[in-house]
Amino acid sequence: MYRSLLVIFCLFTISCDPVVDPEQSLDFDLSEFALEDINPNSSTYGAYISPSDFSDRVQLYYFPFKSTWGVCKSWFSLLYEISQEYTASGYNIFIAGIAKSTDNSSIDDMVNNKPLPYLKDSIAQGDYANNVWNNWGVSDRDLYIIDR
Repeated sequence: MYRSLLVIFCLFTISCDPVVDPEQSLDFDLSEFALEDINPNSSTYGAYISPSDFSDRVQLYYFPFKSTWGVCKSWFSLLYEISQEYTASGYNIFIAGIAKSTDNSSIDDMVNNKPLPYLKDSIAQGDYANNVWNNWGVSDRDLYIIDR
């Protein structure tokens, strides 16, 4: 189990921007959002997902560059495998992908046989401002882990 976490940590670390400005604050507001799950394989398909819905769980949000890009599909598959492994071990975690609002490519290959929620960043929905990519300061292929 820890080996898979180490693998995912290494993969995501390699894809991160190595330049960190020491003057830049690492504090940011994890604003709430409500994004529609567009994965027809997910049990929450069509529902609007918010971090507060899963506040009793550790949450992982993956921000793929593009739904059709091979590396992003591979990492989403790896996240699905990790979710299966942790669920089988009795851990209650929530994992979802959040596509850019400008990514209008097909999600078929990304979500094929994977019941993880795949959310589409979008304009305001009800009381939620959304625009998670901008509000959270996300870069391509980031992985955010929330443990409240």
